[in-house]
Amino acid sequence: MREAGAQQVLAIRADIGIREDLDRFAEKAQAQLGGCDVLIHNAASGGPGQLFEMSDDEFESDFASAFAVNVMAPARLARRAADALEASGGVMVNISSAWSRQIMDITPASYGATKAGLNHLTVTLARDLGPRGVRVVGVAPGPIWTETWERNMLKEAQERGETADAARARVSSEAGADTSLGRTGRMDEIVNAILWVSSPEASYLNGTTINVDGGYVRAP
Repeated sequence: MREAGAQQVLAIRADIGIREDLDRFAEKAQAQLGGCDVLIHNAASGGPGQLFEMSDDEFESDFASAFAVNVMAPARLARRAADALEASGGVMVNISSAWSRQIMDITPASYGATKAGLNHLTVTLARDLGPRGVRVVGVAPGPIWTETWERNMLKEAQERGETADAARARVSSEAGADTSLGRTGRMDEIVNAILWVSSPEASYLNGTTINVDGGYVRAP
């Protein structure tokens, strides 16, 4: 795996779906870090309820949160960081999802719709910031084995009386069945993609969202 080379990490607690929190985060981060070379938007919201399974209040809250975090937050972050990114010749990377292009029955409508909106926003930001020397690129992961999946799998294994290894193999096979590679992805495979699109090696890549999904999305 590529290494970003960071020697230390600055953690700032914030809900980026809230404008005031995001403004405070952006101001403090740039002040502490001295600028911005790469801006990665990796927060997400949406669901878990399905469109017609929620009450009116749950529906309104779900869609409002998904739009605030998945669309408004990266747009606001781009506005706040544009000058710093221009100064560094930097890159903005928006983490989208394979489900923005090919839905599953279990995909919450709020999540898929707003991630599709994020893909469009990536194109728009690239158009507006490209002349300033700033690239904007999206990465759309498919089914990736995360810590959350691991926790859910262990809980399910306990309920079904399975061993962890057996449950892990079963869930991974089921989740990866719709990919061309027939498996779930690893987090380091997404990290490597982000590092590459952020690097000078991808200097002519702009305004596109690439699938890192093992061949899940079938659309050309």
